[in-house]
Amino acid sequence: MFISDIIPLTNLPFKTPQILSYYSVQEIKSGALVEIFLNKQKVNGIVYKTVDLKQRKAIIKKADFSLKKIQKIIYDKKLISNYLITLANFLSQYYFTPLSLALKTVLPKNIVSFARLLNKVNPNFTALDPKIDLNNNEYLVNNIFLKDAFLNLLKETQGQVLILVPTNFYEIYFTEILNRNFKDKLINFPRSNKMLTFLWDKLNKNEELIVIGNRSSIFLPFYHLTNIVIINPDNVSYKSFSQKPYYHTLDLAKKIASYYHAKITYYYHY
Repeated sequence: MFISDIIPLTNLPFKTPQILSYYSVQEIKSGALVEIFLNKQKVNGIVYKTVDLKQRKAIIKKADFSLKKIQKIIYDKKLISNYLITLANFLSQYYFTPLSLALKTVLPKNIVSFARLLNKVNPNFTALDPKIDLNNNEYLVNNIFLKDAFLNLLKETQGQVLILVPTNFYEIYFTEILNRNFKDKLINFPRSNKMLTFLWDKLNKNEELIVIGNRSSIFLPFYHLTNIVIINPDNVSYKSFSQKPYYHTLDLAKKIASYYHAKITYYYHY
C-alpha cells in the first residue's frame, strides 16, 4: 500500500490544505496525473510525492479522518517536471493565491485531454527536470532598441529562447521578421492542445527552438532556456486582469530566468 500527496487541480480556499493525501495499491510516480474524490466530486490532481504506507503508519493512526483511495491513474508517467510545481508554488506565494489554482493556471487547459494527446505524440513521454547552467549565479538583464541588434542576439544565442509579445499584432509582426532568418527553429505558441503537445515534446527533447507567444507561453516547460526576450516590457498586456491569479509576466520572467540562470532581454520596439 502507498500514500500519495496530491495537489488538486481546482480552486481550494487559500487557508485550507493544498496538498492532500490518498492511498493506492501501487506506487505512483511524482508528476503523474490522477483522478480523486474531493467533497464528493471527481477532481484531477498531480502527484507531488508517493511514499510507502509504513512511513506514514503512525501519523495515519493518530488522524481523525480516513484516507480515500485514488480513483483513477490517468497518466502513470511523469507528466510534469518538478520545475512546473516550483513555478506554481512561486505563483502561489508571491500573489497570495491557492497552490491548487496556481498549478491549474500553469498547466494546459483540459489537462486530461492534453495528457491523452501527448501520449499519442510520444507514448514514452516523461517530463525531465530542466538543464541548469550551474556556472551562472543569477540572470543578466540586457536592453536593446534596434532590430539588427535583436536579430544578432538570436543568431548568437544557443539553447532554447522564449520571445514574449504583448498582443497578437506584435506576434504576427515579429513572426514575419523571424521567419526570414530562423524559419527552421521558430515556433508560435499553439492555441490548441493538440499542437501544444508537439511543442512540449520538442522542448523536453532539448531541441533548439525559438518560441514566440503571449504571456501564457511563460509557463512552457523548457529544458534548456537560455534567453527570455520581452518585447516592449512596459506594455500593460503583460498583466493578467481578467482572471485569478492576477500575475505580472515580468515578475514570472525574472523568477524563471533566475531558475534557469538565463538572460532577460528587453527589446523596446515602437
